[in-house]
Amino acid sequence: MNGLDRATVPSMLGLTCSRRWISIATIALSTTSIGACKEDPAPVVESEESTGEPPPPIDFQPSNIELEPMYEVGDVTLDLDCTIGDGGRGTLCKADPSSYVFFDHTQSDGSVVGVYVMENLVITENTLVDIEEDTAIVLVAQSTIVNEGRLYMRPGENGGFAGSSGDIVGLGPGAATGIDGPVTGGGGGGYCGRGGSHGDGEGAGPSYGDASIVPLVGGSSGGERNSGGGGGALQLVAGVSITIGKTITLPGAGGEDGGGGSGGALLLEAPIVNISGRVSTNGGGGASGDKSDGVEGRDRADAAAGGQGNGNTPGGEGSAGSLVTGADGTATVMTAQEFGSGGGGAGWIRINTESGVAEITGSVSPGLDTDCATQGVLG
Repeated sequence: MNGLDRATVPSMLGLTCSRRWISIATIALSTTSIGACKEDPAPVVESEESTGEPPPPIDFQPSNIELEPMYEVGDVTLDLDCTIGDGGRGTLCKADPSSYVFFDHTQSDGSVVGVYVMENLVITENTLVDIEEDTAIVLVAQSTIVNEGRLYMRPGENGGFAGSSGDIVGLGPGAATGIDGPVTGGGGGGYCGRGGSHGDGEGAGPSYGDASIVPLVGGSSGGERNSGGGGGALQLVAGVSITIGKTITLPGAGGEDGGGGSGGALLLEAPIVNISGRVSTNGGGGASGDKSDGVEGRDRADAAAGGQGNGNTPGGEGSAGSLVTGADGTATVMTAQEFGSGGGGAGWIRINTESGVAEITGSVSPGLDTDCATQGVLG
């Protein structure tokens, strides 16, 4: 080799017999002209576009949000009852602020979601985590999410629309309407499922949204004064897996004088999703004609009762299980006319996995036999 040994030539070309990134051009030169270093493993070939950085921990595109390749975050374990957002927007219960990051993300429709990112998230058994933010919420774990406790969103918050308070017409795209007069009664709020009508046969809130839950928004309120608020909106994203051993509940509220609110929106995205517990986005029950309250949407696949009062004009039940439409309120004519209010319709549930099929031994409400709970493949 013209007086140069094989060790000298790699040195002249900027090569060493050590583990390192080598460009395609250099690999070609070293293997065809001078040979590779025998003690080194085969070189790793990068594309010209490669930056040489490690791959991101989440190798799919989450719906609704954009993530950086990697965050310098830690593990979060929630083992005491607590409230996300208690202490100010962007606070994750009492977790060390250095263990997570929070930022707002603007969705395609202009609405904002609050995003929390951590390495692993664990909610321990018998722990209640209440979410009280003012927008829809996304919880991201770069590795795993394990929920053995109860994760709950209050209706009318977290991307859900508040109850109608003193108004006849509710709030949100699926808002119901009530009766403008001395006799009260309101329809139930709609989301995936339509709300129930009040006892006069009208006022039901319409359906809206689609199965992808893009953008991430919550449910709508019933009609009439003091109706139930709509369920909130929550997205869980994990780079490896999501395990639900207990409950995730995004209910519509029961009506006090009016219709029940519709259930919220839950989007789960991870290569593997395992549900042995219960997840639900059920509607709330409507108030009775004599203004007894309807019940908040259940955390299981049975319907929230409408208000019963004296039993003459009960409110309609909220949606649950295979029944995605809120039940209608009732009517009677006695000394005065009374109308029971309608129950809230079902919200949406979407589960995106690598295979397109989650491991489910628990319950999902609305049921997977409906159009309101579906499964898909990660983007």
